[in-house]
Amino acid sequence: MVNDEDGIQLKTTKTSLKIIEKIQELDGATVRQLSDHFNLSKTAIHKHISTLESMGYLQREGEIYQVGLTFLHLGMYSKNRMIGSKMIDKKVTELSNLTSEESDFGVLNNSMVLIISEEYHTEENYLSSYQPDSFTEHAGVGSYYHLHTTAIGKAILAELEDNKIDNLISGSLVKNTEHTITEKDEFIQEIDRVRNQGYAIDDEEFAEGLVGVGKSVKKSNGGVIGAISVTGPKYRLQNDKIQQNILPNLDKIVHEIEKEWHKDAINSI
Repeated sequence: MVNDEDGIQLKTTKTSLKIIEKIQELDGATVRQLSDHFNLSKTAIHKHISTLESMGYLQREGEIYQVGLTFLHLGMYSKNRMIGSKMIDKKVTELSNLTSEESDFGVLNNSMVLIISEEYHTEENYLSSYQPDSFTEHAGVGSYYHLHTTAIGKAILAELEDNKIDNLISGSLVKNTEHTITEKDEFIQEIDRVRNQGYAIDDEEFAEGLVGVGKSVKKSNGGVIGAISVTGPKYRLQNDKIQQNILPNLDKIVHEIEKEWHKDAINSI
């Protein structure tokens, strides 16, 4: 049974983490902003942020607090200790070169897609020629995305049991564009389609004008490691290119990652 003291400590830790998340969401925040948002006194907020700042988790810029670089150190440690991390980076780069498009690898984390590897081909220039309001910068390593809006997310979900999918999409489905699937029943049908065809497509569901094609990457026991995708402007990722270039190269890279990951997993034992 948790005693009161333990309960207070857990609540304090949760509040500190929520403060960090809010600072990131706001791209920096003052003590007053945090106090108003969390309905806590400035003194209470100051205790949290002073502790976090002293440990490098926050940094102060005048009156504004920002997330500190300690998280970069921890994030890189977490990524680098993953089985096959460096190999996945190489394969993402290879896929980008084979398709002349953006390539990303993502995993399921905190009920969202977390990008852990990315590569942009030198000829991949859709941002310079097409910049929809909803997509003004590249996806970066460490970026989170809603599962239902990306090819990576759909590919991962298609490997999970139905009850797990229900839990992950139990809330409302965020609408990124007019093409985003926001009805649960329709999205379940989409997942069935992904399972049947063996790959996922994000057809302007994340951002207007962009198409993504993704496939899951699995362990030898059938568990899902993550998913890899190719993304580009719709005028380039037409069905012919998807069928003749994107999918064959996705199949190739997925097979190689799974094979190498299995070797790395055995060697890590």
